[in-house]
Amino acid sequence: MKKIMMMALAVAVLSVSYSCKKGVEGSDAEKLDDRATLERLFQSLNGANWDEDDKANWCTDAPLSEWDGVKTNAEGRVTELRLVSSAVKGQLPAEIINLSELEVLDLSLSNRDSVVKNPVPAELFRLPKLKNLAVRVFVKNDAAADQYGTLPETINLPALEHLTTNRIIGNYSQLAQMKNLKSITIKYSCADIPDEIGQLSNLEDIFWENAEEQLNTRPLTQEIGKLSKLRFFRYYPEGSKDEAVPEVLKNLKALENIQTKKLCSKDAELPSWLFELPELAYVSIEESNLSGDLPATIGSNGKLRSLDLSNNPKLTGTIPASIANCDKFYSLELDKTGVSQTLPASLKGLKEFSKFGDKIFK
Repeated sequence: MKKIMMMALAVAVLSVSYSCKKGVEGSDAEKLDDRATLERLFQSLNGANWDEDDKANWCTDAPLSEWDGVKTNAEGRVTELRLVSSAVKGQLPAEIINLSELEVLDLSLSNRDSVVKNPVPAELFRLPKLKNLAVRVFVKNDAAADQYGTLPETINLPALEHLTTNRIIGNYSQLAQMKNLKSITIKYSCADIPDEIGQLSNLEDIFWENAEEQLNTRPLTQEIGKLSKLRFFRYYPEGSKDEAVPEVLKNLKALENIQTKKLCSKDAELPSWLFELPELAYVSIEESNLSGDLPATIGSNGKLRSLDLSNNPKLTGTIPASIANCDKFYSLELDKTGVSQTLPASLKGLKEFSKFGDKIFK
């Protein structure tokens, strides 16, 4: 009987040992504590070649909170990790999943001079307490798509509030699962803004940019009009399918800032309703096939501060005197347009404009 118990105990020990070595449930990542996990990251991400300041105290006996770019909580668990040096390159290891208390991750992988296939593991998108995730992959312009990061089939980031990606491709309709999202910056994703974005009721800031070789396949989704809290809309589609300034933007009553280029696929009038949005303060619609006269509603909401409509050669008319209704207006850019270069006297009298308003027609 004693011999049987000893054998059972040995099997249990071996089982536990194997479990610790095998790793996190549902992952091939090795189960490590936070210190060992950071050491694994250091090895995988070219740590030996980081600048001295960027690797200060890394892989030493110093408390983790003294390692450059690392912050910890009262229990010594890693809560913040910033790796943004140009020497950070390679493949992020799956062991990142061990940092289960991580709330902030700011990571740039500068893989321009190397071929790294799918440098971002699925485990990155399974960190339960992550609130702020910025992950950027920098590769050569002609790099194959398999050198970009890839979203996994399933994302589980329930606490996420701020998301920034660069050259991370995949199914962005999964954004709808992140109900706490307040801001997204998506660059070079090879994707249109998905319809599911309309489900993100807390979203305040969108920055969505495609590269020249990643043209949009459809017009801007109508679901964007459901984002009642949206304040900033920066949209660079690089080949829009919209034939006019999307009228759905009329629904965004909280919108303060719109910045875009190449918005319209054919000649389109600049709509008067845009300048009637009650909170709108900053407008930049460059190189977007705008035509016709400037609408007289410009400045009608009293809050406009900056207007850039440059590189729209078919835009005509005169500068509306109503801009003077906006006492904080300071910048007007109409270079390469057909708008009359005569300034209303009322505009010249604005205090802020007199300081910064010298770039109207370059």
